[in-house]
Formats: sequence, C-alpha cells, structure tokens
Amino acid sequence: MSRLFQIRTNIQRGGTGQLQVITRAALFLGNLMRISTTITKGGGFPMLIGHASSGIANGTIFFQCLWYWNSKTSL
Repeated sequence: MSRLFQIRTNIQRGGTGQLQVITRAALFLGNLMRISTTITKGGGFPMLIGHASSGIANGTIFFQCLWYWNSKTSL
C-alpha cells in the first residue's frame, strides 16, 4: 500500500527525490525471482498474486527512478 502512495507522490512532484536506483532495481529483480520460484515450485495462486502485485509496484517505482533521472525538481 505504501508503494502506491510513493508512486502517486513521484508523479505529483515530477521526480523521485532521494530514492536510489540500485535499491529499487534490487527490489524489482527480487520480486521477479520470487515470482519465478513460485511458478516453478508451485507456491500457489495467492502467493503468486502477492508477489506479482508487489513486483508491479516496485517495478513502477524503479522505472520512475529511470524516467526522472535528470529531473531538476527539488524535493
């Protein structure tokens, strides 16, 4: 839930502030690995939905970091 507020705040401000791209990339890749493991090891549909929704949110923030990389907005 807090990731959704962060996504909205980033859009409103036109930048990601102090968010680190490396950290966001690691979170996003970690979610992709959890999704892959859940699919191959049979973790169940509810677990897959949880990892997928978290991955979408983390991926969105990661891509916002890339999108606003050279933003001149002071946050």
